[in-house]
Amino acid sequence: MTSETLTSFEAGYLSCLEWLMTDDDGDPIGDGLEDMAPEALDEIHADCEAFLADNLTDMDWYLTNIGDHHSAGHDFYLTRNGHGAGFWDRIYTADAIGPLGRLSDSAKVYGTSDGYIGDDGLVYVT
Repeated sequence: MTSETLTSFEAGYLSCLEWLMTDDDGDPIGDGLEDMAPEALDEIHADCEAFLADNLTDMDWYLTNIGDHHSAGHDFYLTRNGHGAGFWDRIYTADAIGPLGRLSDSAKVYGTSDGYIGDDGLVYVT
C-alpha cells in the first residue's frame, strides 16, 4: 500500500494511530507509511473497508453534517480503542444522537487495535 492507494478514511485512521504512539518521553513513534509493516496496512485497510461498508447510511449522515472521511477515520480509531473522544463526542444536536451513537456502537465491535514497534523496527497493530 502506498500513500496514493490510501483512502482519506484510512489516512485519518493511520494519522490517529501514529499521533497516539509515543515513546517514554512522549515523542511520536513512526513516521508514516514507510514505517508501517505491510501486514499492519492490510489489517487497517480491511477494518476500515468493513466499517464503512457496514455503516453506509450513518457515514453519509456524518459526511453531510459533521466532517470529512479523514476526520471519520480518526474518529473510528479513537472510538474503537475507547479513548475519551470519537464519534460519540461529536453530538451537537438531537438528530445527531442516532447516527453518531450507531457509529460508536459499530466501532466498538471491532475491538481495540494498538500500534507497536516490531523487532524489525516497523509498526504493527494488535
